[in-house]
Amino acid sequence: MKRFLAMALAAVLSMGTAATAFAGADDAYFFGDEEFLTEMEDVEYHMDRMGYYTKIYTNPTSSRFTASRLNSSVLYVAGHGSKYSIETGDSGICIDGSAGLKDVSDSSFSRTEMAIMAACKTGKYTNRPTECLAGTIEDNGANFVLAWTGSPNTGILGDYTERFARYVRRGDKYLDAAINTRAYLISKGAFETSAVFDNILFGRVNDTLPEVATRAAKQAAKTAVNPVAAYLDDELNQKVVEEAVAYNAGSSDFDEIEQYIQENVDADFVLDDYSIKEFGEEENGVNQISFRLKIGGVSSNYGFIVLCIDDEMKLITFTDNYEDMTADEIKDMPMARAMVNRNDGDLLEMAIRADGYDYEVDEQYIEKYYDVTAGKIVNAVNTVYVDENGGYFCTENKF
Repeated sequence: MKRFLAMALAAVLSMGTAATAFAGADDAYFFGDEEFLTEMEDVEYHMDRMGYYTKIYTNPTSSRFTASRLNSSVLYVAGHGSKYSIETGDSGICIDGSAGLKDVSDSSFSRTEMAIMAACKTGKYTNRPTECLAGTIEDNGANFVLAWTGSPNTGILGDYTERFARYVRRGDKYLDAAINTRAYLISKGAFETSAVFDNILFGRVNDTLPEVATRAAKQAAKTAVNPVAAYLDDELNQKVVEEAVAYNAGSSDFDEIEQYIQENVDADFVLDDYSIKEFGEEENGVNQISFRLKIGGVSSNYGFIVLCIDDEMKLITFTDNYEDMTADEIKDMPMARAMVNRNDGDLLEMAIRADGYDYEVDEQYIEKYYDVTAGKIVNAVNTVYVDENGGYFCTENKF
């Protein structure tokens, strides 16, 4: 259906300038609670630079969710979420007929190239994708939809969508944009088990936005010559692996990786000194593995991310602080144990008091890590709340 529409539009454009009256041909609409305005503006910036007509609606009423705005080239919705809905302040969208929200279960998204459902649990389902909001939007015609199965805190979710949009803008395929965003955030200190990485991609993940066709073609040409090119970022400290270093996805046999690191990066590297998180092989053969130095048994924000393609290590992305000191220097630092021995229950209560909400607490979890720059243990307490309408949102407090 999309191919037919694209051909029809091209034919109309050739007939004259009157075709500019087509609503939604090159537009990007953003809907969200006003607390997510900065997040929406950050993504809007990249869409605007790509030539889209952009419009942000904060706390939109239900009437703002017209068929043409929903069925736009780019759709971004941010707020308190669930598998069925996103609340955007005074209204929102849903697939279960929730009062006060626009039901989009039968809406057409046939002209939507990219939709981002930036809220908790919007991609969570048990048996069929159409059980959730994001899956329904893809099933109703959207080419690609990004959503979350977990409950990431608001700050890191905004960081994710901004970086994802930046990679999409440069011509990355959607799947590559997600892979690169993960590497970027981890290199900047994001916890490798953060709920922001519990995302899900629906639809044609190997497509690009049509508006970046030229840049996408250049990316594809580079990748055809060197597959690693799709994952390089001038803003990051990266090392391309020229030698043949094998790693079979899921095997946990890191012997060849360990040897390579010792011979080419850090002669004193000891695998057992690092916590390891493998993200699993994607459908394009890419697998990412995070290595974080442990201090007193606690993972730190120091280390690197290995990228493998078809079971061979191809790229290393280092954390921003990797060049500041060596692993041995960090291990010799006196470990500041402030807060580390405090009962986790106390930390959870402190976070709830700091937030000041009266909402039901759905879950809490602590991301505990050693900050090598500050020289202390950080306890990042994430608290997931359920508001009065059943929408989920997450806060973060660091102690």
